[in-house]
Amino acid sequence: MWRKNRQSTSGSTCIGHDINRNWPFQWAVTGGASTSPCADDFKGLAQSDTPEATALAAWLKATKESQGVKLFIDWHAYSQLFMTPYGYSCTAVAVKNTELQSLAKGAAAAIKAVHGTNFKTGPICSTIYKATGSSVDYVNDVVGADYVFTAELRDTGNYGFVLPANQIVPSGEEAYAGVKYLLSNMA
Repeated sequence: MWRKNRQSTSGSTCIGHDINRNWPFQWAVTGGASTSPCADDFKGLAQSDTPEATALAAWLKATKESQGVKLFIDWHAYSQLFMTPYGYSCTAVAVKNTELQSLAKGAAAAIKAVHGTNFKTGPICSTIYKATGSSVDYVNDVVGADYVFTAELRDTGNYGFVLPANQIVPSGEEAYAGVKYLLSNMA
């Protein structure tokens, strides 16, 4: 499965930058992304050197200025996780950490109520791995969205990114239940 965009890198025959390691916040922190153009988590040669991260950051800034950003969820597959900032550090604590953890646990419970699927919750760095230059950390600290999460949908690795067709609708039903919980419980 292809993870990166299709951007070329000067001096390398390898293709692609990991857009979710290219955001202009904590991009230069070591250990959360690769500097090798051939790696799946290659962060790029400079923060925001992907057109995707640049365009989305501009859109988020404009949206924040015009109407605010209440909720941002960065959707991924797979691992069955509902996570909160931060990815760049396992010791940094988000300002709204207590509320974010409570909402993540509630969303995971709502997800479980649909089909019995368990989701782990917690900050990205301590729940899955260190991830620098991520959209969630950027949207939390730079954009200042009210609520920020990363969701890793089904499954836990048996099928990985190629989820069987009979699990796609149930995964969507679970995601809907999680979002519905958030929308009903955010201040």
